[in-house]
Amino acid sequence: MTTKLALGDAVRSLRQRRGLSQEALAERMGSSQSRVAKLEDGAPGASLDLYLRALFSVHPPAQRDLATLARRWSGGTAPTARRATRRSGTGSRRTGRPRSG
Repeated sequence: MTTKLALGDAVRSLRQRRGLSQEALAERMGSSQSRVAKLEDGAPGASLDLYLRALFSVHPPAQRDLATLARRWSGGTAPTARRATRRSGTGSRRTGRPRSG
């Protein structure tokens, strides 16, 4: 519960510093004004995912910061978006040349 209150305070503070209304933040995150109000009040029924979506909507660098923390905590590299390596046709995924029999 304490964590959700702290996250709610962070959402409110960042939103106000950026001059956004609750309605504007709700639009950015694909939610409603009443849901933003509940988040800011530390609603116990709100998911962590929703809190993070609100934080990332009001302060996009927070997503990068969280990925950096995850890398540190895991002792390695956090997963990043993978580029597609698949090519059309019947060729090898690595070279694009036809596979040998």
